Amino acid sequence: MWVINLEGNRLTGTLPSGWNSTNQLNFVGLASNRFTGSLPSSWSNLPLSGGSIEYLSLGSNNLTGTLPSSWSSFDTLQFLSLDNNTLHGPLPITWSNMYNLEYGNLASNAFTGSAPSTWASWHQHSSVVRRKQQLPYGNITDPSMLPASLIVLDVSYNQLTGVLPANLPASLAVLNASNNQLNGTLPSKWASVAELRLDNNSLTGKLPSH
Repeated sequence: MWVINLEGNRLTGTLPSGWNSTNQLNFVGLASNRFTGSLPSSWSNLPLSGGSIEYLSLGSNNLTGTLPSSWSSFDTLQFLSLDNNTLHGPLPITWSNMYNLEYGNLASNAFTGSAPSTWASWHQHSSVVRRKQQLPYGNITDPSMLPASLIVLDVSYNQLTGVLPANLPASLAVLNASNNQLNGTLPSKWASVAELRLDNNSLTGKLPSH
C-alpha cells in the first residue's frame, strides 16, 4: 500500500501502533478526524519496513503526549503536519535527522522549552539539490510538488521559550513562531527569511541594520 488518505472524516480511536509493519507506505493523511491518544513511537520503523514515508498529516485531531524522539528515523519525510492537537513537551533535538523535511507545521499545540539549535542543521545534510520557491498557502496534498529542502516551518501558538537561534536553515523561506514566549533580540541572519512572523512574543532590542 502506497497511499492512505482518510482526511476530513469522523474517525475515532487511537493511531494503530501495528502500522510499523506496513510495507511501502509513502502517504498518510489522517488530518481533521477525532483521533485520540499519543503518537506511536513504533511508527519510527515505517521506513525500515520497505517503504519510504514522505507525507504524514495528523493535524486537527485530539492527539496528546509528546513528540517521539524515535521519529528522527523519518529521514525521507518531506511533509509533516501535527497542528491543532494537544501535544506538549519539548521539541526533540534528534528531529534534526529528518534531512529531507520541507514543510513542518507544529502550530496550536502546547510545546514548551526552546527551539533546538540543531534544527538549523537540516539544510546541511540532504544530498538532494535544493531550490527555493514559495509554497502555496492552505493544504498541500501532493508531496511531489514540494522542493527537497525545508521551506516552511510553523510553530506558532505554543509555549516555546528562550532566545531565537542565531542560524536558520539557508533554504527556509517562511517561519511562523508567533504567539509563544520567545525573548531576546532578532538575529541579523534572519533577514534572509522571506516571510517572518514573530508577533506576540517578548522580543527586545533593536531591529537588525541589514
